[in-house]
Amino acid sequence: MDYVTQLRINKAKQLMGQGNERIREIARQVGFSDEYYFSPKFKQQQGVAPTVYMKSRRHRVATYHTAITGQLLALQTIPSAAPLDPKWSAYYRQKYAGDIPVHLRDPFDATFSIFLAHKKGPYLLGSEGAGSVLYDDLGLPKPATSPDTKEKTMVLLTLEGITTINPDRIVLLHPEGGEQSYKDSAVWQGLKAYKNDHIYYLPANPYYNQAYMPLGKELLLDTLEQTLNK
Repeated sequence: MDYVTQLRINKAKQLMGQGNERIREIARQVGFSDEYYFSPKFKQQQGVAPTVYMKSRRHRVATYHTAITGQLLALQTIPSAAPLDPKWSAYYRQKYAGDIPVHLRDPFDATFSIFLAHKKGPYLLGSEGAGSVLYDDLGLPKPATSPDTKEKTMVLLTLEGITTINPDRIVLLHPEGGEQSYKDSAVWQGLKAYKNDHIYYLPANPYYNQAYMPLGKELLLDTLEQTLNK
């Protein structure tokens, strides 16, 4: 009977996420005699009342990181789309796989580096400006071999120096036309980010020049969201 009840509750959750039917109609569709018997059973299984659950399903929210998924679930908000990788989020997958319609891949397993193309060479951006957008605001991981930039806004490297970091994905901020010398370089072409088409070229103006100001950060965040999800 516990198994049958769980099946009915799971089906009820699906119906709650699909439309605006009343609780009593959903209860009858899944085999409960009335909503007054259904509601305590639902709360016993899910920890929240059916009305609270239905309200949470009206939010159309997508998350791209298991940590954010966990924060939303703690607030009784079930995302419409979230990563449910069996390795990194096995608990969420087991408990909420039927509640979250779209299962995403978590892109943040990849490491990221952001560089500024300069006539002196590539600068690895660190603790301020555009670097802080990637690492502080988005929480993207750096490669383990990345130089320490906690107390520096940027570190000057060579192209060969980038090969020792070899991130999975690269954001290159460049002056107009300044990206071409990188694209033509055999060293640049040997990077795994280049081979996997995971290098994102953005103009230094405005994404570097304005990234120290709130509006500039917001612009970079919006652009990265669109760029990284392609």
